Amino acid sequence: MVYVPAGKFIMGLDEAEANVVAQHLGAKDAATLWAWDCYPRRTVELPGYFIDECEATVARWKQFVTATGHKTKFKETTRHFDRPESQSLPAGEITWDEAKTYARWAGKALPTDAQWEKAARGTDGRLYPWGNDAPTPDHGHLGAKGKQPPLYTQAGSYPKGRSPYGVLDLIGNQYEWTADWLEPYPGNPQAEKMRDYGKVVSLRGGSWYHGWVGFYAAKRFGFKPDETYYHVGFRTVWTPPAGYFESPQFARDRAAATGTETVPPAPIYRTSVAPAMDGKLDEECWKRAVPVVVAFPYAAHGQRTQPPPVTARLAWDERYLYIGYEVNDTNLVAIASGRESGPPANRRPMSEEYLPEKKLDLVEFFISFGSVRTFWEIHHNAANHLNNLGIELPSAEALAKIPKPSYKDVTFHRERYVDDDGAFTVARAVQLKPRADGRPSTVNDPTDRDTGYTGEIRLPWAGLGAPAERRRADGSYDLKGLRLPLLAAVLNGNTGDAVYHSSAPYLPAIMFHFSVVLWPRYELVEVGR
Repeated sequence: MVYVPAGKFIMGLDEAEANVVAQHLGAKDAATLWAWDCYPRRTVELPGYFIDECEATVARWKQFVTATGHKTKFKETTRHFDRPESQSLPAGEITWDEAKTYARWAGKALPTDAQWEKAARGTDGRLYPWGNDAPTPDHGHLGAKGKQPPLYTQAGSYPKGRSPYGVLDLIGNQYEWTADWLEPYPGNPQAEKMRDYGKVVSLRGGSWYHGWVGFYAAKRFGFKPDETYYHVGFRTVWTPPAGYFESPQFARDRAAATGTETVPPAPIYRTSVAPAMDGKLDEECWKRAVPVVVAFPYAAHGQRTQPPPVTARLAWDERYLYIGYEVNDTNLVAIASGRESGPPANRRPMSEEYLPEKKLDLVEFFISFGSVRTFWEIHHNAANHLNNLGIELPSAEALAKIPKPSYKDVTFHRERYVDDDGAFTVARAVQLKPRADGRPSTVNDPTDRDTGYTGEIRLPWAGLGAPAERRRADGSYDLKGLRLPLLAAVLNGNTGDAVYHSSAPYLPAIMFHFSVVLWPRYELVEVGR
């Protein structure tokens, strides 16, 4: 959940604003848009509250059903229960009573109309969660104008549509139940036009199925309490008691969230001094970076290996993402593939990706800008080989037809690479750690006992595909506040087996590629601790 502070905000629209929205959405005017249910524009004050960052998912609905024995009325969500790749899809075909029952079980509630709208609009009266610019398919699961997408998609897939508080999926994907009946707001000058609505509950967020007429933050729609369809889901809110943030309970709640998939984004601190690419990890930015511990064995929920096979650190500036890491390894094995990647002036030898019979070691970083389908997979090893694979997954609709997605369902674009940005280039380096006898560790020598190595990687934002709207006129990037799903992993073959560890303790027993929404998230911040 994310916190929405107490205070006033602008709720509803006036007719002039509704006409602007109508133009954006392809309607003739506010009347054609049926926008009168959001009149009048007024100021509302609310206490502070928490709201779910994303819509309730299949995984969360499954937790509820398993814990309570609840018998669901419809099967749209339960049909996904045994599909690991579908756990991050939003719950659908949920009735109002079911949504309220879930919320009570979770110790929360459905949001009121006002709570939902403040989470979407902030305090500046914006028309959409992202601002006042017209919607595009990058802002949410909207489809193209006049053409709906084939089905809902994974929660949290559209970071460009994030609200001022960091709430996702507020426009598009599923309709969301609220706690309120759809009745005219006090002072609505066109309240009479709502007299034929009947006794219906307010739904928010538009729906991929109903299309563009609903894709603005003030819009309300209505269903009868016992009516639902597969494009209807929900999210919940929680209002903390007075003094909560100063209480011991807050400290306990925060500690309980640490190490789970619900932990808030960790910071990546901006560095004013670029680290030298020498593999030594002796710069100030690495000393103050939050450690990324790669210690959780594949498909072993919550288990942890000590010492961790890899500890990574992250930093950023206006041109680069920097990655530094330290490997603990008693037998370093790094094998070149014989291939190269990169632009003509900066070719990089590539590593073999998977040779368990040769005890191959490889550190991996999966980097997404919010997409669950396309992202980078970066490999680096003790011989300074660098792979940068462009990853592409099938659509949610295609994945739903695959019993258990596997390697063959991933497209590895090995011909793609993280490109240089003029003089701002990809760089990498390694430094072998000393053995117990003081001599350096070696690579591909099974007769000695190594200790490991340290590595550094420098990746230009432009080459990674950072959001174009964040690029300044001089070519640098204004990325403060950007959130990145990022997973660190390592293939370590010291035992003779292909043992994977990752930085996420609670991933499902499926390839890392199919669990993007459960990867740890990081936020680029300005001020270091």
